Amino acid sequence: RNLRRTMVGSSLSTWLRRGVLSTTLLFRCAWGLSLAQIEVERKFVAPSALELQSKVATLGGKLLGESTIVDRYYDTKACDLSRRDIWLRKRGGTWELKVPPKEAPAARSGGERTNFEEVIGGPAACARLAAELPVLFKSDYDIETVLLRAECAVFAEFETTRTTFQLGECLVDLDVASFGHSVMEIEQIVTTVDEIPAAHDAIEAVARDLDAVPFQGNSGGKLEVYIRKFCPQVLAILTEYGILSSSEE
Repeated sequence: RNLRRTMVGSSLSTWLRRGVLSTTLLFRCAWGLSLAQIEVERKFVAPSALELQSKVATLGGKLLGESTIVDRYYDTKACDLSRRDIWLRKRGGTWELKVPPKEAPAARSGGERTNFEEVIGGPAACARLAAELPVLFKSDYDIETVLLRAECAVFAEFETTRTTFQLGECLVDLDVASFGHSVMEIEQIVTTVDEIPAAHDAIEAVARDLDAVPFQGNSGGKLEVYIRKFCPQVLAILTEYGILSSSEE
């Protein structure tokens, strides 16, 4: 997504700018094929941009650039997706579906798990939605029609200014959301569950080098904070199903 992808991205132009994909993969993507991946990440308290840039440079990393991201998250009124820890969003013009990998369970936290399988592109997202919830979703229509038939609508929308750095094998994102929340994310993208432990180790190493401070309590990722601030009905459902902890915890 924008400058974040190491192996798979949200648009062909982004992959070309990053220059990290093989000619064969770029050719396949140019013909509209979508790929799945596993995102491994941790979120930390956001330092100042100047502080982070200085630390990254000292450690031999580099600034990749700045981008503006608009995210729209979709679900039914009953939260049929999010209460199963499944998250559908449209980032810019690209559909993305986040699904917890069954082989690698992790603590649930409102779309902010440390491990997520990401399905990129409308057709691929439709197919996966139909596989996860066949009663609600069908894969024989375009995604807009599928969502309309399932009575899915936007429940969260916000803009993020993102500054992206590369440090070792990890990407470091400094995000400032339009509703006032900031977060630093350290991530790797992998393609198999077997690669997750090594990715966690790499992320932890980068976090130590940056003196990163983990979030405490119910403060953390952008979506979770947004839900807690602006979506009381969604929060109530997700608390009931154990996806989010109660605000008192």
